[in-house]
Amino acid sequence: MTLSLRAGFAVLIMATGACSTTRSTLPFSDAPLLSTQEVIQEVQAGMWSYPATVQIEADLSVRSPAFNGTVRADIMHRRGDTLYASLSVSALRIEAGRLWTTADSFYYHDRLERRVIYGPAAFIDLVMPGLFGGSAAYERLLGLLRPDADASWDLAFNAAQYELTRADARLRFTIDPSYWRVVLYEARTPDSTLLEALRYADFSSSGGHIHPMRVVLQRPGDGISVAASFRSVTFDPDRLDFSLRLPGDVPWVRVEDLAPSLR
Repeated sequence: MTLSLRAGFAVLIMATGACSTTRSTLPFSDAPLLSTQEVIQEVQAGMWSYPATVQIEADLSVRSPAFNGTVRADIMHRRGDTLYASLSVSALRIEAGRLWTTADSFYYHDRLERRVIYGPAAFIDLVMPGLFGGSAAYERLLGLLRPDADASWDLAFNAAQYELTRADARLRFTIDPSYWRVVLYEARTPDSTLLEALRYADFSSSGGHIHPMRVVLQRPGDGISVAASFRSVTFDPDRLDFSLRLPGDVPWVRVEDLAPSLR
């Protein structure tokens, strides 16, 4: 079969712990009526105090043109730098592949088809649609998105949550003042068609750092939906190994060469 990646995940779909995160009930704060800048300051406060590294164990439910199914992901990430993910079928302990990404490129060791697919980060959705690519992967995974303080925003307060909508209506952030975190991010076209939505839920605390335990990504125009349920989140883990551990004879294939067949 020429569609190696799709075939690989088809095997996973047909075939188809220990938690370092301490769940807690976070206190709800009566939301004060704040100005736009005050809301943005509350969201931004403390975000850069998060450790530079994180390890996440997650179950991913993926629907996309390339494949549909559920896989287990063991993710290791250094903020703004390298992300590594081992993707497997947890029930059978079959590792399907290993993904290594930076802000501008990625390498995917397809262990089922025994080759490495590589290319620019813009094509990563053809390998694993969702949350892993680009320089903001840390923020997207952990719900640390924040509005641009220099942009013009319209502020509303609905259902005990703040809504910040950019003046051109193309970006919207919904913020829960219980945690001062974004619970919904939406990007739209000028005619209000949804390009991308990120939803964050089931907030918890690990090492004093608040984060979601569930993330849902939707890109309707691309036919992509990813729901990530975190089993554990460990900040500043003792040891991170970003090595793909490639065999010497594995062939390398540019993702641009596969893109027409994978779309």
